[in-house]
Amino acid sequence: KSGALTKSLILTILGDKASVLIGFESGANGYLLKDTTPSSIINDIKAVLDGGNPISPQAASHLLTLLRSSGKQNGGTNETAAEENTLTARERDVLVNFSRGKSYEETAYEIGISPHTVRDYVKSIYRKLSVHSRNEAIYVAVKKGWLDL
Repeated sequence: KSGALTKSLILTILGDKASVLIGFESGANGYLLKDTTPSSIINDIKAVLDGGNPISPQAASHLLTLLRSSGKQNGGTNETAAEENTLTARERDVLVNFSRGKSYEETAYEIGISPHTVRDYVKSIYRKLSVHSRNEAIYVAVKKGWLDL
């Protein structure tokens, strides 16, 4: 049809938080993981066409976590919590190097610290951003405006 609205349903093996968020921010109407049964996929396609938004439990869990943390941040956080969620300059340096595809060792050499210290920064970054991978950390930092890539 002319002027018809396009709908999309993602079926993927990628169930990490960053992939789910990117999918929905890119306009997906639903997000399913590869272990979804064929009959469920057919039903979910019909649901999308009828205006629904099917989502796998793992993807839904990521969205709930994001909403809950967003609610806490918007519900009167104190300065300590705000500082806890801000990256230091050195943590940003680590993420910039990771965003350029560098390893822990290459990052350590580039910014003049030991690989062990890079690992310590990574643990801090993951904790502050509530993520579990480099890609998630980079995505969140860019989204928050902490990294310009």
